[in-house]
Amino acid sequence: MWQIILQILAIIGIILLTIIGLILVVALLVLFVPIRYKALLDVDTACKKYSGEGKASWLLKLLTLHVTYPEPAKLTVRVLGIIVKEIDFNKTEEMEEIPSSKEPTAESTEQVKINDEIEVKEDKEKAKEKLEVKEVVKEEVKVKEKVEEKVEEKEDIKERSIEEPKQKWYEKILYTIKNLCVKIKEIWNNIEYYKDLLNKKANRQFFERSKKRIFKLLKGIAPKRCKGQLRVGTGSPDTTGYLLAIYGMFVPYLDKDFYLEPDFEEAICQGKLLIKGRIYLITVLVCILGFVFDKQLFVLLKELKREEQ
Repeated sequence: MWQIILQILAIIGIILLTIIGLILVVALLVLFVPIRYKALLDVDTACKKYSGEGKASWLLKLLTLHVTYPEPAKLTVRVLGIIVKEIDFNKTEEMEEIPSSKEPTAESTEQVKINDEIEVKEDKEKAKEKLEVKEVVKEEVKVKEKVEEKVEEKEDIKERSIEEPKQKWYEKILYTIKNLCVKIKEIWNNIEYYKDLLNKKANRQFFERSKKRIFKLLKGIAPKRCKGQLRVGTGSPDTTGYLLAIYGMFVPYLDKDFYLEPDFEEAICQGKLLIKGRIYLITVLVCILGFVFDKQLFVLLKELKREEQ
C-alpha cells in the first residue's frame, strides 16, 4: 500500500519538476535569445516614392514578422514557416471607403408610417392650440403684474444706492495688489522648494543612475549595422549645416558603409537605408525593473506631491 502511494507521489513530483523545468527553459529562451530585426527603406521625395520592408525573427525564425509597404502593404506573422496571421492594409482601407450597397431599404413602409404619424400630430396640435390661447392670455396678465413689481423694485434700489456711500476706487486697487503679492510669494516659494528638491544629493544620484539605465537600454535596442547612402537637404543652407554637424557627432558610432551627402540648395531626401540589429529582452527587463524598484523614485514622487508626513 505504501509503495503504491510513494510511486504515485514520485510520478506527481516528476510531472511537477518537468513542468517547472519547461517554464524555466521557456523563460530563459525568451529573455536570453535575441529578437533580430532588419529594415530596408527606399525614399525619394523628389519623385514622391516611398517604400519599405521590415522583418523580425526570434529563435532561429521560429516566430517571424514581415511588414511591407506600400506594394503590397501587408503584415504577415509566421510560426515555423506557416502563416498564422496576414493583414492586407489596402483591402481594409477599401472596405472602409466603399459603403455596402446590399443593405435592404424600407422607404415605402417608413413613408406610410410617417404619414400616419403626421395626421395624428395635426389632430393633437389643433387641440393644443385652443389650450395654448387660453394659457397665453393668463401668462400675459401675470407678466404685466411682474413688470410692475420689477419697476417698483428698481425704483427702491435706485433710492438706496443714492443713499449708500460709494466705495473708494483706491481700496479696490489695494485689494488687487495684495492678491498679486500673495500669488507671487506662493510661486516663488514653490520654485525654491523644487529647486532645493532637485539639488538634493540623493535625488542627483537617482538621476545619474536613471541616465545610465536609459543609455544602456538605448544601446541594447540600437541597430548594430546601418548601411546606406542618403542625399539630404532642408532647402536652407544653415539648417542643412546644422544637420551635417549632428551627423558628424554620430560618425564614430555609425557603420563605415553609411554615407550622408548634403544638399544645400534643395529640400530633398533621397536614397536607401539598411538597418540591422538585435534586442535582448533581459537587458530591457533589467533596465525597467531597476528604474521602477529604485527606492528613491518613490521618495521623489512623494516629495514632488509635497505630502506632509
